[in-house]
Amino acid sequence: MSIKLPHPQIFYPLQSSNSIGKNSVTLSSSSAPSNSPVQIQLPLQRPKWKPQNPITPAKPRRCSITEILRLWDVLQIPITRDFYLSLIEECTNTRDPLQAIELHNHLSTSSLRPSLSIFNRLLLMYGSCGCMEYAEKLFDKMSVRSVTTWAAVMFGCFKNGDYEKVVDVFVQMLYWNRGKVECGDLDNNNAVCVIAVCVLKACAKTMDLDLGIQVHCWLVKMGHGQHPVLIQSLMRFYGKLGCA
Repeated sequence: MSIKLPHPQIFYPLQSSNSIGKNSVTLSSSSAPSNSPVQIQLPLQRPKWKPQNPITPAKPRRCSITEILRLWDVLQIPITRDFYLSLIEECTNTRDPLQAIELHNHLSTSSLRPSLSIFNRLLLMYGSCGCMEYAEKLFDKMSVRSVTTWAAVMFGCFKNGDYEKVVDVFVQMLYWNRGKVECGDLDNNNAVCVIAVCVLKACAKTMDLDLGIQVHCWLVKMGHGQHPVLIQSLMRFYGKLGCA
């Protein structure tokens, strides 16, 4: 008894025809008739899946100072001094005049009694936002002023291009409580540097040599004449006015 085994089928690749895609090959079977090869399409590359509408995560939106104040009012949470200072600093960086005015109004109607440091921060905030009218109103109401207070006002005036006002405020500072100023209220080196730099630059803009020399003498009298920043400001001032 004999058993007939099926003839093994061997597939050979053929050249691709016009009806078959470029990314496939044609195989023929040796057991099939030569005039009718068995054609099988095998993809050479796996198609890459691409999403039709890719989803991008949304960026978180920052709450404005107005929204924060309204939320605190709704929740009836008392705002502390440090929290007000953080909001003032945020508004100083964003330079939004509307939020600056609203923040000051909210502080005025709160039960918190603002300290001198808060008033100084408010002056700096108004100067950064370009609201010098509100800064001057607040400044005129302040019965207690430190050297930082004067520095904040002069910086705001200079930042907004009012150089004549910088000079006026500086002269006013020299006559304001003169005994306190001369007795060491100007120990704050940072505030003194801000005042001197703003006034010297304002004198250079207005070509006021006499006042610039008075500022130089004032710095020497107060013991700040050797500060590196002030020395550079003095050199630039004298150089611009042709006194190098």
